[in-house]
Amino acid sequence: MTHEDLRDRLVRATADMLLTIEPSELSLRAVARELGISSGAPYHHFRDKQELLAAVALDGWERMNAALQASVAAEPEVALRAMARAYIGFALERPSWFRVMFLPELKEPVRFASLHEASSRALFGLVALVAVASGRSPDDPELLGRVVAAWSTVHGFAVLHNAGVLAGKIELPESTLVDAVAEGAARAALG
Repeated sequence: MTHEDLRDRLVRATADMLLTIEPSELSLRAVARELGISSGAPYHHFRDKQELLAAVALDGWERMNAALQASVAAEPEVALRAMARAYIGFALERPSWFRVMFLPELKEPVRFASLHEASSRALFGLVALVAVASGRSPDDPELLGRVVAAWSTVHGFAVLHNAGVLAGKIELPESTLVDAVAEGAARAALG
């Protein structure tokens, strides 16, 4: 196993473990135990738990950005709906990555610069798409407010869904609900 293979295994194992435990319960030793490696091995890749969590979050943002870019269509309005579906799909399919991507303890912009760059790519990709669709400048305050409203819509739905808050309360097929949220987000973005 190469040095990079072990790093990737540590990130994947951490994401898997976070399906059943809270980030506060995680330790590098526990991840090592899960992988059957020495307790010191993770420290060759990560200085501490925050760095490991940041690696999981960065991996999540990179996967999310790839999914969002894959959804971009020729028509911006169609792309907005597809991006909303891709965002929700990512959050529902990879809930542990999604949760870690937004941990408050990873908000230090200098220490976790690559993580912040990846999240900025998602935001400004959406800003650029809405600017093209609406014929407005990407710096327009109203456009930026609409983008935040659209993102908040899909993010809020994903958080509510993953937390089980909606379970048994809304009697619609999940795909119908996701389509409705995506449509609402697109309308919010385009005004």
